Amino acid sequence: MTRISSLYDAIIKITVQEDQCTNFLLWLLKKLPSRVLLEICNVAGLSIVQEEEEFSFEVQYPLSASRPDGIIRFFNGRHLIVETKRFQNQFDKDQFIKHLKGGQKEFGEDDVWIIFLSGDEYPPPQLERLKSKYVDRIGFLSWPSLFQLLEKLKKTLGERYQIVIEEFLTFARHNTMGGLIAMNNNELRKFMDVYPLVAKYEEAVVEKFSRILDSIKDRIVVESEEIVKENAKATNLTQLPCLHIGLKIDQWHIEYSAFIFCDILQQNIGAVLTGYEDRRTKSEFLAMWEDGWKQVYKDNSKLSSFTWADRVEDEYAIGEGYFKLIEGTSGKLFNPQQMSAFNTHFYWGYVHQLDLDNLNVLEKVIVRDFKKLLDAFVPGLEHKRAKRRRKG
Repeated sequence: MTRISSLYDAIIKITVQEDQCTNFLLWLLKKLPSRVLLEICNVAGLSIVQEEEEFSFEVQYPLSASRPDGIIRFFNGRHLIVETKRFQNQFDKDQFIKHLKGGQKEFGEDDVWIIFLSGDEYPPPQLERLKSKYVDRIGFLSWPSLFQLLEKLKKTLGERYQIVIEEFLTFARHNTMGGLIAMNNNELRKFMDVYPLVAKYEEAVVEKFSRILDSIKDRIVVESEEIVKENAKATNLTQLPCLHIGLKIDQWHIEYSAFIFCDILQQNIGAVLTGYEDRRTKSEFLAMWEDGWKQVYKDNSKLSSFTWADRVEDEYAIGEGYFKLIEGTSGKLFNPQQMSAFNTHFYWGYVHQLDLDNLNVLEKVIVRDFKKLLDAFVPGLEHKRAKRRRKG
């Protein structure tokens, strides 16, 4: 049994990534208002917690024949056993039953519940059968569902709670919790067969598409007459599958004003303006959107809207994430604030299929697209250009 009284205990003393995330999660739940644990139990289908209650926890607790990842103790004598798996398809029925039976033997049948947290999208079939036998005693939650719940609850908590939740999500994201797939031997052989080819050409592919984006960026900067510059503060993404370069537009409401991107996984390339990437700029942008930009967007059915999707929010996200196209918004009048897809990020612009036979043409098209975006959404653009010409 290991006692966790600090983050040092949770993630430095422990070397197993799965245990680190479990320990961090339990430490986090102890720091947060107890209603967070109440919400988690409700989503997992457990009735153990009826109201906000104080609790303590221990990790790697030794039962008679097993050692579950954690145990949460409520002050009224009830116990919640926590068992986690990092991968999908890793449910161990025998181990799980040992945890449950061992807990019932030590704490009493009426005072034990158990939750399984894993990378599985749905409860494993064997777990579902056990749930029907032990009614209301077994709960299930996937890592992605937990992350989404914490993101939702984060907005209702104070800043000091939001910070620790964000730290946990960042740590879990780094450890790819919920984003891993257990490979069988056939799948592993297929990967090993193609890996030499991928490793050989990956650097050349990055170089190829980076040159394309650099060329587009340079032409946009020149043709805008310095209204647009490469954003020196932006961290350009030069890793597959989604490469992008950040741009800064003169007097735009947000410093990270726009991006050009190339996504080889989605097989598209495009240019987008940034509406918002945080709460501070969201309200300022929404006022401009409602004041007329949304009508300009509606009148051009070739414009599309995007959000930023990472591995916590999207099962298709690989690497750092990608600009996710939100279908059904082109040519429509809408308020981003009323759409859950745009809770934290909103971009809009043009996107095209990545036609490898016409890359030179696509470069010209993206440059032309960006000029259209400037003409439509940068107030007083011609006046700015004329003023710069007079100074020159």
